[in-house]
Amino acid sequence: IRQHQQAMSKASPTIPFEQWRESCMQQNDLSGEAKALREDAKSVFGMLFSATKIMDRNGNTVMETKSSHNELLAQLIKELDPCFSKECIHVNRVWALNCLDGAVEGCETLSFPIFKLLGTFLLSYCSPLEEEADFSEDTEEIVRDAAVSCLKSLIETPVEENDTVLTNAEVIQQRVTFAQKGVTNRCASDDDSPEDFDDQGYSLKSSADFRGGLSLLPRSRRSLCFSLIRATVDGIGTIQLDGPVEDDDLCALLSDFTKFATNCLHGESDPRCLMQLLAMLNALLSIFLPFFNSRKDTFPTIAIFDAVAPYYPIQFTPPPNNKYGITRSGLQQALMGILTTNSFDSKGDRESMLNLACGVVLERLIPSSDNAPTDEEKLETIEDLILLLRDQCYLLSPESMRELSNALMAAHSEGSSGVAFGKSGPQKSIADACRTLVSMVAAELEVSDLWEIFVQEPIQNDAPILATSPQSTKGRNTIAYFACLAASGGHRSLKFTFEQCMPQLIIALKEDGD
Repeated sequence: IRQHQQAMSKASPTIPFEQWRESCMQQNDLSGEAKALREDAKSVFGMLFSATKIMDRNGNTVMETKSSHNELLAQLIKELDPCFSKECIHVNRVWALNCLDGAVEGCETLSFPIFKLLGTFLLSYCSPLEEEADFSEDTEEIVRDAAVSCLKSLIETPVEENDTVLTNAEVIQQRVTFAQKGVTNRCASDDDSPEDFDDQGYSLKSSADFRGGLSLLPRSRRSLCFSLIRATVDGIGTIQLDGPVEDDDLCALLSDFTKFATNCLHGESDPRCLMQLLAMLNALLSIFLPFFNSRKDTFPTIAIFDAVAPYYPIQFTPPPNNKYGITRSGLQQALMGILTTNSFDSKGDRESMLNLACGVVLERLIPSSDNAPTDEEKLETIEDLILLLRDQCYLLSPESMRELSNALMAAHSEGSSGVAFGKSGPQKSIADACRTLVSMVAAELEVSDLWEIFVQEPIQNDAPILATSPQSTKGRNTIAYFACLAASGGHRSLKFTFEQCMPQLIIALKEDGD
């Protein structure tokens, strides 16, 4: 009985709720620690929602108690309502929003009505606010930041499964709506006209209009907006799919949200935000692609590629102190994670992620004469091609395969020639990397129509040189390249190479003997 009384006393929220409200109402500046109140609320709500079991000596459960988090959160919102009245100042709202943020973080799940009600309320405080007694631009921005942070915590919170009449599409739609409106509202400025907002304070601007306001926000506030989008992606990731998604409207919604998310990447230059966005897009691809299994043609692959392609290759040198731990290799790995994603690539589709990515990587390997890559850049590019093409070479279009073949032959010839003239080190590494890639592609194309482009055409075109000048630099490079094709391990490539090359070499030997 004593244990039960203690458990029930812990579940009584009256005293802390009143204290939190009084604490919020008494603040008149931002010198205090509102985050401490947030942590307090998080701790208390986390404790209240933990089930308390009372067991007998034999380990059998006699009684189990657990507070209703929906009722408690509704009670907290009611208690904090005076903090948002016209009689209060923005400082009171900052504290109250931090308190709500902590409480939501402490919740395990929320009912859909509470989820929707609280999200709708928070959106109004993500927008530009009316001038109050303590109005200052900095105070207003802090209020809006606190609202976005609380909205992020809300979107991350799972919706209760016992809402049987609720569909996955409804939950996803609400998360996406909150995220898009939250970011758009946060990017709105005081210069926007009243016609830009509806009667509830939501921005009426389209998702394509928010980029201007986003670019004007400082790095920390852009990062907060990006975290709201990431929370939406992770929240959708908690939904278990029972089978193929047949809902066209849902796929259209996720497609539009993907385009919205990729728009955030355009023009971003801060390495911390760039890493945050690249990580978000990697997670988005992993979570969203299963929703499009039966709607492959509606996934916005080109929008994602257009957003990330300008960043290839990553150009970043970390500062000496580098306290944030952002490195060029980390950014490059995150970028390649996106480019190597098989987003429903179909054979020969020139607008697939694979073909688009292969094109932008090859541009770096054989660029224009006024922008020649260094040996180190060439080597890194070939290594990226190996990562990009492994196990999916057969999906390239014929045009992309021909471009790849020509580029590799040129890079291999240059690297081999450099070694022949005494340029070891990077030149040898380039030639070796080319041979590794050539053998890999040839082996994977043994049963593909693309084998004719990658193996048959180069051998037919260049085999005659083996009879005329096999000892020349070009002849030696050609023999080394053909050897890579033959050494791929494929019977088809080996047989064709010997059939085409051996007669030419015999002719050369006879002429040399004569």
